[in-house]
Amino acid sequence: MTSGHSPDEADPLEEKVLDIAAEALHDWSLRAEPFAVATVVSTSGSAPRPAGAAMAARTFTP
Repeated sequence: MTSGHSPDEADPLEEKVLDIAAEALHDWSLRAEPFAVATVVSTSGSAPRPAGAAMAARTFTP
């Protein structure tokens, strides 16, 4: 799937996702919530994210 932007053009959706991720990580850090950040280093076959993609996860407490 392509965003319709040239390689040197910023993708507004990607920027928004990064903003949300940075905000969430900052909030979790300020609240001293445990979380982890991981990077996909390789994939095999069909994968939802390519190598180099990052994700963050935390424990859910209602």
